[in-house]
Amino acid sequence: LRQQGIRITALEESIRSKRNGSRSPQQTRPRSKTSPRRPDAHNRRLALEQLQQPNKKCDRTPPREDRVSPT
Repeated sequence: LRQQGIRITALEESIRSKRNGSRSPQQTRPRSKTSPRRPDAHNRRLALEQLQQPNKKCDRTPPREDRVSPT
């Protein structure tokens, strides 16, 4: 039982150390101010792709009709 108690205390200490380690990334999160900008860039790219895709679809459909009608 004593050994189990020692193991439990060791596990608790390791969990506490992990929690302390998880706090350090939170401190680095404000430092990484460039990371929020990157998703914005991805969103901008996606927005541009979304704008281009419907235009391409609209451009593609009339030529297909023209191609189908002569044949």
